[in-house]
Amino acid sequence: MGSWLIVFLLAGLTDILDGYIARKFNVISNFGKLADPLADKLLQLTALLLLARGGRLPRYFFYILCAKELAMIIGSLFFLQKDVVVYSNWVGKTASAILFSGIVLSFLNMLVSVYLLWIGVVVSFTAGVNYLIKFLKKINENG
Repeated sequence: MGSWLIVFLLAGLTDILDGYIARKFNVISNFGKLADPLADKLLQLTALLLLARGGRLPRYFFYILCAKELAMIIGSLFFLQKDVVVYSNWVGKTASAILFSGIVLSFLNMLVSVYLLWIGVVVSFTAGVNYLIKFLKKINENG
C-alpha cells in the first residue's frame, strides 16, 4: 500500500499545482471547471476502492461516496444541458480536503481515518445539497 500512497499524494499535489497554474495564468475553462472536480472524485473513489479491497476501510465508504458522486455527475450533466455551470465553493473544497486527509491516514492504517472519513462524508453531502440549491437558483434565474 505504500506505493499507492505515494501515487495518491503525487496526484493530489499535481492537482493543486494544476489549479494554481490555471488561476495564475488565467487559463480557466468551463471544461476545466467540470473535468478537474471529476478527476478529483475519481482519484478519491479509486483510492477508497483500493483501501476497501485491501481491508483498510469498510467498503461502505466507497459505496456511499460513489452513490453521491454519481448523483452529482448526473445532476451536472442535466444542468449542463441547460447551460448552467455551478463552480466549486469552499464547502466542496473542504469536503475534498477532509476526504483526502482521511484517505492518506487510511493508507497509513491509522484508526482515526474512519472518523475523519465520516466527517468527510457529512461535509461532502452538505456540499452536494449546497450545489443542488445553487443549480436550482441558476435555473430559476435563467427562466
